[in-house]
Amino acid sequence: MLPQDFTTDVVKTAIQLVVENAFKYGLPAAKRKWEQVKKENVGKTPAFALKGDLVNRESVMRAFNAALDERDTTRVIYLCGPGGAGKTRLLEEVSRKITNSTKSLRWAGIFDLYHTDLHNILRLQSAIIESLDTDKRYFAKYRDAKEQFSQKRRDGIFSLTPDASVHAEVAALNQLFVSELNQFTSRYRAVLAFDTLENIADEQDLIQQIFGFESDKGTLSTKQWLLDLSRTVVNTVILLAGRPNPDLRLHLEQINQANEGRVEVIEIGGLTRSDAAHLLNAYIRKAPRPIASLLTQNADRVWQITKGLPVQLALMVELVFQTPQILENQGAPDVSETGKEIVRTFFDCENPDKRPLFFLALARKGLAPDLFHFLEPKWSKEECAQRLAKTEQLALVKKRHGDNELFLHDALYELFDSYSSYSEREIADWFQRFFEYYQERQREESGDRSRWEKSTISLLYYDLRRDSLKAFYRTFVRWSEIAIKGYEMELETQLRNEVLICLHNDSKYKQVAESGFTETIFNQDNVVRWIERLIMKTQYERAAEVAETFLIFGPDEFLMDSRLPLIGLSERNETILRTIISTAPPIFWASLLTYYGESLTYLINRPERQINTVLLKAIELLESLTLDKDHPLWWFRNRLLGRAYDRLGYLARVKGHYKSAVDYYHKALPFFKDTEIDDEYAFTLNNLAFVLALLGDAQQGRARAEEALGKRQKLGQRYPLALSYNTLGLIRALEDPGGHSGQQDCEYALSIFEELNTPRGIGLACNALGFILRKRGDGWKMSMCTPSQAMQWYEESEKFLERATEILLDGEKIRLWEAYNELGSLNNDWGCLLRSLNNQQGFQQRFEKSIGYQWQALKLAQENNMGFQEVDACDDIAQVYVDLSNFDEARKWLERGKSLIPSEFNLEKSISAGQHNSSGEIYWLSLGKLQLREGILEIRKAGNIGIDEDPISSGTRRLLSSFLYFQLYSTHPRFLERKGREVAFTIRELAISRKVVDDAIQQLEREYNLHLSVLLSALSQG
Repeated sequence: MLPQDFTTDVVKTAIQLVVENAFKYGLPAAKRKWEQVKKENVGKTPAFALKGDLVNRESVMRAFNAALDERDTTRVIYLCGPGGAGKTRLLEEVSRKITNSTKSLRWAGIFDLYHTDLHNILRLQSAIIESLDTDKRYFAKYRDAKEQFSQKRRDGIFSLTPDASVHAEVAALNQLFVSELNQFTSRYRAVLAFDTLENIADEQDLIQQIFGFESDKGTLSTKQWLLDLSRTVVNTVILLAGRPNPDLRLHLEQINQANEGRVEVIEIGGLTRSDAAHLLNAYIRKAPRPIASLLTQNADRVWQITKGLPVQLALMVELVFQTPQILENQGAPDVSETGKEIVRTFFDCENPDKRPLFFLALARKGLAPDLFHFLEPKWSKEECAQRLAKTEQLALVKKRHGDNELFLHDALYELFDSYSSYSEREIADWFQRFFEYYQERQREESGDRSRWEKSTISLLYYDLRRDSLKAFYRTFVRWSEIAIKGYEMELETQLRNEVLICLHNDSKYKQVAESGFTETIFNQDNVVRWIERLIMKTQYERAAEVAETFLIFGPDEFLMDSRLPLIGLSERNETILRTIISTAPPIFWASLLTYYGESLTYLINRPERQINTVLLKAIELLESLTLDKDHPLWWFRNRLLGRAYDRLGYLARVKGHYKSAVDYYHKALPFFKDTEIDDEYAFTLNNLAFVLALLGDAQQGRARAEEALGKRQKLGQRYPLALSYNTLGLIRALEDPGGHSGQQDCEYALSIFEELNTPRGIGLACNALGFILRKRGDGWKMSMCTPSQAMQWYEESEKFLERATEILLDGEKIRLWEAYNELGSLNNDWGCLLRSLNNQQGFQQRFEKSIGYQWQALKLAQENNMGFQEVDACDDIAQVYVDLSNFDEARKWLERGKSLIPSEFNLEKSISAGQHNSSGEIYWLSLGKLQLREGILEIRKAGNIGIDEDPISSGTRRLLSSFLYFQLYSTHPRFLERKGREVAFTIRELAISRKVVDDAIQQLEREYNLHLSVLLSALSQG
């Protein structure tokens, strides 16, 4: 923006000229002249300062022409000068010359970096390509690669992709752009122009500076990209224009060290006295005689006050035309009040001919015919377009290349802001109309990401000027959360920049200043945004460290652990951070604790109790905020509540507290539904579905999974959709282990993952298919399939699981554990099949492989604090030794498994305490499996060495009591029926007499005062 005192001087001089002129000729004569002017110009837009020929810029144009005439070399011209010097006008002249040229030049247009959407490098590259290659004969590889990248983003892949992978893809696109541009310039000489370069400084926010976070734009900043482009392209002219930027100039001039003469810096300033007079004459050529005479006679004074800047000269002409009303006043005019009158006349919203200028003064995101028609519906779109076309001829009006939107020069924005006499209420009402327009556009353009983003940025801009604090939480926080989650860092940066512009440039507006929105509030929120970004970049330890720093500085009630280490900060930075949070409201602490808790859930060395405490404290704070739906914090509060409950559900699930996980997931869902966060609603629903299936309620789990699937189909993100198919397939397999429908779902999921080339997804689908095919192969044990069919399924299962281990080796440890554990179980089942076929060598090899894989699973569980997974591996190793009849070794592994289970999981205490209802704790399931295994071991060991009935009775009791543990895990009928059949099948397979079984059942029923009807029913079906 121009310095306010500069614009004030121009306004003051315009008033003084008219006043002095009146005294010179006498007030009556001056009035008559101006009345004549008014009559002659009824219905005319004040537009005498029209765009015309350049004055005294021949040296600049010679430099431009020389660069255009060269061949096979790249020339970079940096045009720097103050605002209003005519830099944009010079670039427009290049455009005119190239358009009229027959040379093999290709003009890409002027890319004005005033617009934050062009700070998105990929969008800027696409805009250049579309301008240069209108016939789409070149850049095919780039277009394909860019579409694949965009499709991945639309498919939701980046939200679950490591940060480095995304950076690598963006870097590859950048390289491909340069490569294809150089192929294009091997035939044509390209001309690229970039305006308003002062807007691309590498600014870092305060939190980023203090903690030393790297730039979060994905790869290069716009500035660095332009510098790299200037170094690497061939046969290209790059024209850069902007206000003086010493840092940018230094970096550009350094390019000459390796490529001498490639970069030329041209400084332009105001015109000389004579040149300014010449331009003034051009501007007033069509002006009424009194105005022309007044300005001509005072040309020197005009030159001095405008510093010879062409835009200021044009502004002076327009202002003088607006000053006749001051002749109605008596005495010396008040500059401030008279200035307001002049500006009111110039931007008169009541005058149809001047209304475009009024709307342009407000429409800082551009005024196009559609928006003009929305604001002024009595005019058709065609009439609106005609009026804007007429306004475009003003020297003070700009048009963005490739768009139909008009903008005013900064000088007019500054004039309007400094002297507007419109009330804050009037302006706010118009901003409301702008907001409504972009709200409608945002809904209509949801299918076009580029247009949707542009509308979202404009929506935020006008919302911030209605009520900044409400807009910050209602619009910025909402879309910033979505942008970070979707790895749309360019959008997130644009949103952030709009807030900073509002804070730094527009704080003088009453509706901004009185809203209560301050930079401190922005910095408080930015703390949370950075923690969220670090979580998305999988930098969980760093995220936790940053959160803990603020917890140490904050109130004691939020410090969950007094032993937290403090990141080394300077005394100055520590003081800054303490100041930022000294006035922090509850929503800050609640959001900080929510994301701190989330970061902790991914750290294997943090105690579960600590994480629960953090997240529950966040929930307590959030639930203490009673807000109605119209409150600006309502959406954010509910979003955080949904997230906190979801993360508690996740933590409970990975720790084996399945019943608690179900409860937490159920609590999270309404918050995601109310806030219309459909993707997270589906995510939570999908996880809930699988936990329900693990608890034995496969039917309800399937219903929930299908609901999540339907939601994701509407969202159109293929990666989450494939995750839903994978989950649904696993649930179907749990519901019907021998069926084929689950396999079909997972195969379809795998095909999507492979098409999208997502390693994590492929690994998950391979794990699922390995499990399903193993379960189908196990059908030979109950004569549900032939041994040869089982062998075929086992072979397919092995291929999938081995592929999973390769893919997941450097990924999620829990998924790698699943692959190793499944391979161990597969080889054990396979060995049993081979032994039944008398294949001695084959079954020995399979059992050895089984133990090897289970050892790998065990080691992984130990290294990564996987409690029940370690127990599970011990149990599975014991199973192999039981099948090998190595009972002593099996006993050691069973005892080791039991020793890992917390002491509170005690059958006698739990049943005597009346805990008959399902607790959903995985350790009850583990104890049931261990008890079943111990029973098998005792009976088989007794049979091998011919021991009397006591071990048989004891073993039978263990077999039957395993069902009590299963019942403590889940009381769902289908789960218990399945476990009852499993116990009954084992008893029949071990040929235990019915009398021994009945005696043991009676003993257990008397001892625990329970009726084992489900188990009895399963036994009777034999």
